[in-house]
Amino acid sequence: MKLKSGLEVKLKDLSVDERDVILDSVRWDYVDGKATAVKVFNATMTKVIRMSVKEADDKFLKSISLEDKSDLFMKIQNSLVMGEGKASDSK
Repeated sequence: MKLKSGLEVKLKDLSVDERDVILDSVRWDYVDGKATAVKVFNATMTKVIRMSVKEADDKFLKSISLEDKSDLFMKIQNSLVMGEGKASDSK
């Protein structure tokens, strides 16, 4: 996954339970059935990044800017939400 700054990170393959923990950590505001804003705290962003990004240790988290942290968090959230609607390939 490439961030606006050009930084590239590799995401972990999360279990369904891990995905649910991440999705339940965030509160979205909706207007007319469309998500318009996300309410999140720094601790939540850190938790989501630690759970989702390979090698997301303290050194990594301290090295990225708040802008990169926010961008990464939103891209992770979007990838999880988009994944919820995909049809299964199983037969």
